Amino acid sequence: MSAINGFILINRNNGYKYFPYKTYNEIYVTDSTLFLQNLYFDADTLQLFFSLRLPSSAYTLIVDGSSTDRIIVPVNNSIHIPLQQSIHQYTLIAGNKNQPEITVQADHAKESANNYINEFIYCNLPGPQIKVSSYNTWTKGIESFTKEEVKNGDEFLKKNTAAFTANTDSGRLMEVCRLISKLRPNLHGMKAEEALVLSTYAQLQLAMQNKVNLNCGNYSALIHFFCSLLHLPNRLITFSGPKTGGTEFIITTKFICVKNSNGFYAMV
Repeated sequence: MSAINGFILINRNNGYKYFPYKTYNEIYVTDSTLFLQNLYFDADTLQLFFSLRLPSSAYTLIVDGSSTDRIIVPVNNSIHIPLQQSIHQYTLIAGNKNQPEITVQADHAKESANNYINEFIYCNLPGPQIKVSSYNTWTKGIESFTKEEVKNGDEFLKKNTAAFTANTDSGRLMEVCRLISKLRPNLHGMKAEEALVLSTYAQLQLAMQNKVNLNCGNYSALIHFFCSLLHLPNRLITFSGPKTGGTEFIITTKFICVKNSNGFYAMV
């Protein structure tokens, strides 16, 4: 343990850091007794529903690290958090200091009198019935593409990147990211959802010609395609929700989680 701590300290500027976990069960959540069950935005309020009655009878609200002198009282298994405009982090400090803090991050914007756009970004508690997956569930994904797509994709990567000659998984991923970062959305081009029904290589060709109003779904599909060609285990992840107060508008975000041979994750 001392050797590990020393290694982290020496390499603290190279991306290694301590994480605020104390036990194996906190790192690998296998028994999610208390978890975030549901949430709802109502005007300027975020309502959170938990799997159990919250352990503390009152919480002090901290916003972005600053005290608000506001006490939040749970109602059974739910709690209401008053929201501020834009992205903020809200931390609930339990009255009983032995109970865990609850931290959430949300983006809240008001477009008109009764129309809001909201995005729930983060919670330090597990989500509904979370399960930790083993490494063998990470598939390479190349089987989902046709032989012609693989051939065209390989040729494209060889011509436009140095991904195949990179010495590490991280190096290969960075080559993909450099390529993707050059693909810009065309606000007057084909709708992103229309492009998504095409093959990934067809989406790539249109994106290279700047003919698509690209969104997160297109970018994720392209990264998934390239990482699969490079045999980098990866997953396409979709986050949907939540509903906004007064409307049925759903925010959907897609992103990629890549895991290299050393076990490190990259969210792209």
